[in-house]
Amino acid sequence: MQEKIFHSYMKSSIFFTLEKLRDINYQLLKEHNIVKSSNIYFVTKVKKMRFDVSSINFGFNYNIKGKLKYGNRIKKFEYSIPNLLFSLDIELQNTFGNWKKYVKFLYSYNKKDYYPIFYKFKKEHILSEKTNSDGKYLVIDSGFAKRAIEGHDSNEIFFYADNIFGLLEPFEILGELIYIGRSQDVIKRLSKHEKFRNFSLELNDDEELLFHFLEFEDEKIEKELFTKKNFSFIIRDFVDEIEKENRIKIIEAILINYFKPTINIKEKK
Repeated sequence: MQEKIFHSYMKSSIFFTLEKLRDINYQLLKEHNIVKSSNIYFVTKVKKMRFDVSSINFGFNYNIKGKLKYGNRIKKFEYSIPNLLFSLDIELQNTFGNWKKYVKFLYSYNKKDYYPIFYKFKKEHILSEKTNSDGKYLVIDSGFAKRAIEGHDSNEIFFYADNIFGLLEPFEILGELIYIGRSQDVIKRLSKHEKFRNFSLELNDDEELLFHFLEFEDEKIEKELFTKKNFSFIIRDFVDEIEKENRIKIIEAILINYFKPTINIKEKK
């Protein structure tokens, strides 16, 4: 059922690490369409995703290839940087509804040197290729970057290992499910939640927390959950008569009861 919930009923998804709840990333996540349309979020304990620093290779025609390590697993990747930047532009437009809205957002916060959780530019032109020591992000220097905002002369791009496109699907990185909650106005609440920061201190060196926001096909998952034998007290014919907010509360309770996530169970006790 776990993979079915993450995959069969999923329309779109985003996942990020705890540190993305700070600074400009916090503001960007609040504006993210998937986060805003999500009803339920999951927190999982997973193996860290990191670039294999020694594997990164820049080739002809702005191609980049290398390996991403996730626990004992390794995923190879190869991208054309111009095509990847085009994909990132599309992602930004999907995130903010349109490109102009995103540019307006950046200028309204006066943060021209910060970009979303997927990547960011900086003004300095000092690196051609580099990863930080533990492979958390990859930095490249590309003239294509200045297309992002007209007149912005930055070439340096940061790709985060936990957000690089197309390498890992949500159901591939489920890990251990430790919390389930409703996601209304959740970014503000998460930024103040000490329980996740405290829990992260107990993790092993090769582990981290991931926050998954999923946009489901509501009616399909609701009727799937509501008509299970264990919940037959809710008659199929009356599902549509339950108010949206109450349906979400019921789904949350059903999922918690089914998965018994660590932090949810502790809070009940």
